[in-house]
Amino acid sequence: MMNTASDRMKGKKYFLEGNLPASIKSFTLALEKEPGSPEVMLGRGAAYLKLGRFEKAVQDLSIVIDGGGDCERAFFLRGIAFLNEGEFEHALADLNQALKFNEKRGAAILARGLVLSSLGLHKEAERDFTNSYVLDNIIIDEFLEEYAISEVLFKQAMALFNVDSGEWRLLLTEDEMAKMEITHY
Repeated sequence: MMNTASDRMKGKKYFLEGNLPASIKSFTLALEKEPGSPEVMLGRGAAYLKLGRFEKAVQDLSIVIDGGGDCERAFFLRGIAFLNEGEFEHALADLNQALKFNEKRGAAILARGLVLSSLGLHKEAERDFTNSYVLDNIIIDEFLEEYAISEVLFKQAMALFNVDSGEWRLLLTEDEMAKMEITHY
């Protein structure tokens, strides 16, 4: 077990240093000694997510959820993976599950707002954006300290927020963009 703990700790260390391939390798070594460990699967899933290997992240995080591990975090991270894959219905379901564990989790509220906006549910998205208080230091800390918040999510969110006006720009569906183009001619 000492080697498993050592590999698990190396995986976390490499993750925090941004060496995601080494993190995944260490977590995989830990899994050889402790197959299906929810903590290790969560770590490796988080590293896959941050690396942009969303399908692999979904696989690992699903194992955590199915095994009853840290479901709040696993649902949240899997929701982010689904969001990045464009699987908005799955993302919405997972983020709602994460919010059942902790309804005040700003990062999950923000992510759900992005999903709702992508689905064209702008009124609901605006509610979530407003409720997420993304610029509050606590939420920014949550983003930075989250075991694997996707940098893509944070960049997407910041692209939608106008710092000068303090307002959110909602995503438009392709149909809405097409309608806008037609009305401009």
